[in-house]
Amino acid sequence: MKVRVPVMIQDPATARFEEMPVLEHFDIEREEFFLDGPVTRRLAVVDFDPRTGMVTATVPFRPAPEGRTLGVYDVVSETDLEAEDLLKVSVFGMVLKTMYMFEEEDTLGRELLWSFEADQLLIVPRAGEWANAFYERSSHSIQFFSFKGGGASVHTALSRDIVAHETGHAILDGIAPDLYNATTPQSLALHEAIADMSALIMAFRSHNLRESILARTVGSIKQSSAFASIAEEFGLAIGRPGSLRDLLNDFSLDPEAEHPIAHDEPHELSQVLSGALYSTIVRLHEHLVQELMGQGVAKLPAAGKALGLA
Repeated sequence: MKVRVPVMIQDPATARFEEMPVLEHFDIEREEFFLDGPVTRRLAVVDFDPRTGMVTATVPFRPAPEGRTLGVYDVVSETDLEAEDLLKVSVFGMVLKTMYMFEEEDTLGRELLWSFEADQLLIVPRAGEWANAFYERSSHSIQFFSFKGGGASVHTALSRDIVAHETGHAILDGIAPDLYNATTPQSLALHEAIADMSALIMAFRSHNLRESILARTVGSIKQSSAFASIAEEFGLAIGRPGSLRDLLNDFSLDPEAEHPIAHDEPHELSQVLSGALYSTIVRLHEHLVQELMGQGVAKLPAAGKALGLA
């Protein structure tokens, strides 16, 4: 059975800036079963009322009617971004979409394993009021917080970048568990860089985001955009001039570099690696676009297709 769920394209602020829809849909096909929650064998959404701390009601699952193959979770409105049912289902869908990317044949080629001794990763979409989100091995969970920023509520669970980033942490912990408790900033920076690259690849895989950005940049990913910018809404809400991090950078470990970085801060240090990887992706993308155009494909379709090959 296939289950269709709404997922965030980027975040609400970016959707307004890019003048594109906030949501798109993702079809889940690999799970053994679906329960109210949402819950599957591998994921369980556990939500708490921010006022009382009590666990909230689950979102009902509606199996496909007889003769049909498409089930859904009963989200009342896909336009109300403050609605708890949409928050639960959209974060559930994006976590699964990120997991599936890692399980593809040209990535791991197998089902993911968590670093803890349990089948289910817990997703907490409203863990409390704080400008933060994190994966925590001991509680088997990814916890997303909400906060006030710029006079509005910011839900980290409504940022595709943040959801994919934290899911990347959980996945990497299952692959290389020794990195989780590493004490060196370089080891922790590796975790952060891979998590940011997870967010980047999920951005490439959004049809709506690809279409919007490539139309504006005339097929280029060499410009600063919602591809390379990580967590735009979050960054602006905490007083940054832009996103939390930008993969389009020339950061270096050289202390004499034009833009030196703090060697002891993992998030900042990670940008050296993620920036180098993004530069490589840009060059590969440019090469593939030229190759496809040589085969008679127009530039914008070639640019979109190349992102699936890069």
